[in-house]
Amino acid sequence: MRRYVPILSLGTLAAACLASVCAAQTTITGSNLTARSTGSGAGTWTLDRNGYVGTYITVPAAGDVTIRVNASGTASGGINPHMNIVLADTKAGFDVTAGVSAYENTFNLPAGTYFLRTEFNNDLDLSSRALAVQDITVTGATVSNSSTTANALAAADTYIGNFRKGAVKVGLSGLAPGTSVGVALKRHAFNFGTAVPGFSSTDVNNYLGSNGTAKQTNYQSRLLQNFNAVVPENMGKWAYNEAGRDSVTMAGIDQILNYAGSHNMRARMHNVIWGDNGSNGQQPSWYSIPIPLPDCWIRLTSATRLLRATCVARSANASTITLAPERQAIELTSTWS
Repeated sequence: MRRYVPILSLGTLAAACLASVCAAQTTITGSNLTARSTGSGAGTWTLDRNGYVGTYITVPAAGDVTIRVNASGTASGGINPHMNIVLADTKAGFDVTAGVSAYENTFNLPAGTYFLRTEFNNDLDLSSRALAVQDITVTGATVSNSSTTANALAAADTYIGNFRKGAVKVGLSGLAPGTSVGVALKRHAFNFGTAVPGFSSTDVNNYLGSNGTAKQTNYQSRLLQNFNAVVPENMGKWAYNEAGRDSVTMAGIDQILNYAGSHNMRARMHNVIWGDNGSNGQQPSWYSIPIPLPDCWIRLTSATRLLRATCVARSANASTITLAPERQAIELTSTWS
């Protein structure tokens, strides 16, 4: 009796190989993940405050990628740590309970390289709440667990190609069909900025002024050549905008914003509240009431441009906010002008 053994064609072999890659699983312990923003541990990695752990993955062909995170949580104030598994513009959120459990989500992704981020995001008040990541398992993609320039650029290119750009239609009236026209990019949406030094308007003028000094010429030449956005390095901080109580000085900020506006640049404000005066803080010396920094939501209002507002304290129920009398702080929005 003859036995016939089926022989796969090269195309079938390739398809089978691709399928085996897509079905492959890789598990990495928390402490071995290439990106760890904060925390500590050996094997299991514990985030004791808002932060993330992550790695790079490559999807060989468009399709499903499943991420499973074995994690445990430590609650505070009756609230469990909240964990997001994030890939590109998609995230899956979980409230993580005590005891190690598997938290899993399947993402449908275009081919390419991605940064996989597992984040802990509800410990603004630096409580005892914590998220412990035992390990992460990736199915449907290969893992490149190293923080290299090549991985970062590949992930950026994938994100830009699939999530940041798309088809644009431009309508022009009064032109006959087939007329050739030229289109030039006037401004793009990617903010790439740098900090402008200075603790006073005089300091800022040393960099952004028009006196023609060597420092001004060199600084502005490189600024305009390499960046499209600016941020005040110190001028946005409370200590330098209201050194004397009720005497608000915005000249340095005005100079930075005016320079940005005249050069078609974006501008974003710095943190108004910076640290604790007992340790690297930059609040006015006249402010003697301890500032409960974790309990303050900070916003700088462009309408009034006031540098003081009422601080709020959050209760254990995050949806409840109560005013804290006599507490003064600033609120800051991170929007670009």
